[in-house]
Amino acid sequence: FLLVDDIVEYILGISAHQPEGFSVVNMGSGVETSVRSIAEYVLAAVGCERQILSLNKHLPGDPKSWRAEVSLLRRLVPHEQKSIQTAVEICVQHWLLTGPRMVEGDVICGELRRP
Repeated sequence: FLLVDDIVEYILGISAHQPEGFSVVNMGSGVETSVRSIAEYVLAAVGCERQILSLNKHLPGDPKSWRAEVSLLRRLVPHEQKSIQTAVEICVQHWLLTGPRMVEGDVICGELRRP
């Protein structure tokens, strides 16, 4: 997971470096982060204290964990990306500041909201 601002920094950095030949560059945080962690960050950012319910079902073909190998990215672009928790907080703050387009019946944190 990466904040789009960090992705842009990496793309600009790689294009400015212009390595010779063809290289595949993974873009990622290089940090293993579960979907559950992302959900917990979202709940915290909106101030919700509800518990996350998970079925804990492993789907065939889905890896139990995954982390991008980003050593080439780090060598090419010396950019310090934001943590995924900070990235989620930025996204939620943007969403809240730009006025989420709520419609009657939307539910946030278990509460029925009216526009």
